[in-house]
Amino acid sequence: QDDAEYGTVMARLLSQVQAMGIKTSIDAVSDSLGSYQTKIPPALRYSNYAIVNEIESCGIYGLSPRKADGSLSEEAICEAMKRMAKAGVQDKVVVHCKEAGFCLDVPTGTFTRVNSLKVPKEMIAGSVGAGDAFCAGCLYAISKGYSDEEMLAYASAAAACNLFSENSVDGMKTADQIWEMAQNWERLHAE
Repeated sequence: QDDAEYGTVMARLLSQVQAMGIKTSIDAVSDSLGSYQTKIPPALRYSNYAIVNEIESCGIYGLSPRKADGSLSEEAICEAMKRMAKAGVQDKVVVHCKEAGFCLDVPTGTFTRVNSLKVPKEMIAGSVGAGDAFCAGCLYAISKGYSDEEMLAYASAAAACNLFSENSVDGMKTADQIWEMAQNWERLHAE
Protein backbone atom coordinates (compact mmCIF):
# COMPACT_ATOMS: atom_id res chain seq x y z
CA GLN A 1 0.00 0.00 0.00
CA ASP A 2 1.05 3.58 -0.59
CA ASP A 3 2.46 5.65 2.25
CA ALA A 4 2.67 9.45 1.94
CA GLU A 5 5.97 9.72 3.81
CA TYR A 6 7.86 6.50 2.92
CA GLY A 7 6.39 5.66 -0.49
CA THR A 8 4.98 2.31 0.67
CA VAL A 9 3.88 0.80 3.97
CA MET A 10 6.59 -1.86 3.50
CA ALA A 11 9.28 0.83 3.24
CA ARG A 12 8.00 2.32 6.51
CA LEU A 13 8.21 -1.09 8.20
CA LEU A 14 11.73 -1.70 6.88
CA SER A 15 12.81 1.71 8.17
CA GLN A 16 11.44 0.89 11.62
CA VAL A 17 13.18 -2.50 11.64
CA GLN A 18 16.51 -0.95 10.64
CA ALA A 19 16.09 1.69 13.35
CA MET A 20 16.03 -1.21 15.84
CA GLY A 21 19.45 -2.33 14.57
CA ILE A 22 18.15 -5.28 12.55
CA LYS A 23 19.46 -5.93 9.03
CA THR A 24 16.75 -6.10 6.37
CA SER A 25 16.34 -8.06 3.19
CA ILE A 26 13.77 -7.76 0.42
CA ASP A 27 12.58 -10.11 -2.27
CA ALA A 28 9.82 -9.37 -4.75
CA VAL A 29 6.79 -11.20 -6.01
CA SER A 30 6.74 -11.47 -9.79
CA ASP A 31 3.92 -9.17 -10.77
CA SER A 32 1.85 -9.55 -13.93
CA LEU A 33 0.90 -5.86 -13.53
CA GLY A 34 4.56 -4.83 -13.74
CA SER A 35 4.38 -2.45 -10.78
CA TYR A 36 8.09 -2.87 -10.00
CA GLN A 37 8.83 0.81 -10.74
CA THR A 38 6.46 2.03 -8.02
CA LYS A 39 6.55 -0.73 -5.40
CA ILE A 40 10.22 -1.72 -5.11
CA PRO A 41 12.21 1.58 -5.09
CA PRO A 42 10.83 2.90 -1.76
CA ALA A 43 11.95 -0.32 -0.04
CA LEU A 44 15.47 -0.13 -1.49
CA ARG A 45 16.31 2.84 0.76
CA TYR A 46 15.78 0.66 3.83
CA SER A 47 17.32 -2.62 2.65
CA ASN A 48 20.62 -4.15 3.54
CA TYR A 49 20.07 -6.93 1.01
CA ALA A 50 17.93 -6.95 -2.12
CA ILE A 51 17.54 -10.41 -3.68
CA VAL A 52 15.37 -10.43 -6.81
CA ASN A 53 15.19 -12.03 -10.23
CA GLU A 54 16.30 -10.52 -13.51
CA ILE A 55 12.77 -9.49 -14.56
CA GLU A 56 12.12 -7.68 -11.29
CA SER A 57 15.50 -5.91 -11.14
CA CYS A 58 15.40 -4.71 -14.72
CA GLY A 59 11.67 -3.96 -14.50
CA ILE A 60 12.33 -1.27 -11.88
CA TYR A 61 14.23 0.76 -14.47
CA GLY A 62 12.52 -0.22 -17.72
CA LEU A 63 15.52 -2.28 -18.86
CA SER A 64 15.27 -5.54 -20.77
CA PRO A 65 17.01 -8.48 -19.09
CA ARG A 66 17.09 -10.30 -22.43
CA LYS A 67 18.58 -9.42 -25.79
CA ALA A 68 16.55 -9.67 -29.00
CA ASP A 69 17.76 -13.26 -29.50
CA GLY A 70 16.50 -14.25 -26.02
CA SER A 71 19.95 -14.49 -24.47
CA LEU A 72 20.68 -12.88 -21.13
CA SER A 73 21.73 -9.22 -21.11
CA GLU A 74 24.32 -9.21 -18.34
CA GLU A 75 24.93 -5.53 -19.10
CA ALA A 76 21.29 -4.61 -18.34
CA ILE A 77 21.30 -6.71 -15.17
CA CYS A 78 24.52 -5.10 -13.91
CA GLU A 79 23.14 -1.65 -14.72
CA ALA A 80 19.96 -2.40 -12.78
CA MET A 81 22.05 -3.66 -9.86
CA LYS A 82 24.13 -0.46 -9.82
CA ARG A 83 20.96 1.63 -9.85
CA MET A 84 19.49 -0.41 -6.99
CA ALA A 85 22.63 0.23 -4.95
CA LYS A 86 22.46 3.93 -5.76
CA ALA A 87 18.79 3.90 -4.67
CA GLY A 88 19.88 2.86 -1.20
CA VAL A 89 20.62 -0.86 -0.83
CA GLN A 90 23.39 -0.88 1.74
CA ASP A 91 25.19 -4.24 1.59
CA LYS A 92 24.40 -6.51 -1.36
CA VAL A 93 22.25 -6.52 -4.47
CA VAL A 94 21.68 -10.07 -5.72
CA VAL A 95 19.95 -11.01 -8.96
CA HIS A 96 19.13 -14.56 -9.99
CA CYS A 97 17.92 -16.10 -13.22
CA LYS A 98 17.96 -19.57 -14.74
CA GLU A 99 21.46 -19.05 -16.18
CA ALA A 100 23.32 -17.55 -13.22
CA GLY A 101 23.35 -15.57 -10.01
CA PHE A 102 24.91 -12.12 -9.72
CA CYS A 103 26.01 -10.18 -6.66
CA LEU A 104 27.04 -6.56 -6.29
CA ASP A 105 28.84 -5.97 -3.01
CA VAL A 106 27.77 -2.37 -2.48
CA PRO A 107 30.58 -1.14 -0.18
CA THR A 108 33.34 -2.36 -2.53
CA GLY A 109 31.52 -2.13 -5.89
CA THR A 110 32.60 -5.71 -6.67
CA PHE A 111 30.47 -7.77 -9.05
CA THR A 112 30.44 -11.57 -8.82
CA ARG A 113 28.77 -14.03 -11.20
CA VAL A 114 28.29 -17.74 -10.58
CA ASN A 115 26.60 -19.86 -13.22
CA SER A 116 23.70 -22.10 -12.28
CA LEU A 117 24.08 -25.81 -11.72
CA LYS A 118 23.63 -28.06 -14.72
CA VAL A 119 20.65 -30.21 -13.68
CA PRO A 120 19.89 -33.18 -15.95
CA LYS A 121 16.46 -32.81 -17.58
CA GLU A 122 15.32 -36.18 -16.30
CA MET A 123 15.78 -34.92 -12.70
CA ILE A 124 13.54 -31.88 -13.17
CA ALA A 125 10.01 -32.38 -11.82
CA GLY A 126 9.01 -28.71 -11.42
CA SER A 127 10.31 -25.24 -10.67
CA VAL A 128 7.88 -23.97 -8.04
CA GLY A 129 9.77 -22.15 -5.30
CA ALA A 130 13.20 -22.19 -6.92
CA GLY A 131 13.55 -18.41 -6.64
CA ASP A 132 12.47 -18.51 -3.00
CA ALA A 133 15.00 -21.28 -2.32
CA PHE A 134 17.70 -19.16 -3.99
CA CYS A 135 16.80 -16.22 -1.74
CA ALA A 136 16.81 -18.43 1.37
CA GLY A 137 20.16 -19.87 0.29
CA CYS A 138 21.62 -16.36 0.02
CA LEU A 139 20.37 -15.38 3.46
CA TYR A 140 21.71 -18.60 4.98
CA ALA A 141 25.11 -18.01 3.33
CA ILE A 142 25.20 -14.39 4.49
CA SER A 143 24.42 -15.50 8.05
CA LYS A 144 27.32 -17.98 7.86
CA GLY A 145 29.79 -15.39 6.52
CA TYR A 146 30.27 -16.97 3.09
CA SER A 147 32.06 -15.02 0.37
CA ASP A 148 29.91 -13.66 -2.45
CA GLU A 149 31.06 -16.47 -4.74
CA GLU A 150 30.27 -19.09 -2.10
CA MET A 151 26.90 -17.46 -1.42
CA LEU A 152 25.88 -17.58 -5.08
CA ALA A 153 27.11 -21.16 -5.44
CA TYR A 154 25.20 -22.27 -2.34
CA ALA A 155 22.03 -20.40 -3.35
CA SER A 156 22.09 -21.90 -6.85
CA ALA A 157 22.30 -25.38 -5.32
CA ALA A 158 19.39 -24.61 -2.99
CA ALA A 159 17.38 -23.43 -6.01
CA ALA A 160 18.30 -26.59 -7.92
CA CYS A 161 16.86 -28.71 -5.09
CA ASN A 162 13.44 -27.26 -5.84
CA LEU A 163 13.64 -28.69 -9.34
CA PHE A 164 13.63 -32.23 -7.94
CA SER A 165 9.97 -32.08 -6.86
CA GLU A 166 6.67 -30.83 -8.23
CA ASN A 167 6.06 -28.86 -5.03
CA SER A 168 8.23 -26.30 -3.28
CA VAL A 169 9.43 -28.39 -0.32
CA ASP A 170 9.96 -32.08 -1.05
CA GLY A 171 13.13 -31.62 -3.11
CA MET A 172 15.02 -29.66 -0.45
CA LYS A 173 18.17 -31.16 1.05
CA THR A 174 20.14 -30.55 4.24
CA ALA A 175 22.61 -27.66 4.41
CA ASP A 176 25.53 -30.09 4.05
CA GLN A 177 23.96 -31.80 1.02
CA ILE A 178 23.32 -28.42 -0.61
CA TRP A 179 26.93 -27.38 -0.01
CA GLU A 180 28.12 -30.68 -1.51
CA MET A 181 26.01 -30.04 -4.62
CA ALA A 182 27.34 -26.48 -4.83
CA GLN A 183 30.92 -27.71 -4.83
CA ASN A 184 30.65 -30.85 -6.94
CA TRP A 185 27.94 -30.48 -9.57
CA GLU A 186 28.83 -29.19 -13.03
CA ARG A 187 27.73 -25.66 -13.83
CA LEU A 188 26.26 -24.18 -16.98
CA HIS A 189 28.76 -22.56 -19.33
CA ALA A 190 28.76 -18.78 -19.64
CA GLU A 191 27.01 -17.37 -22.67
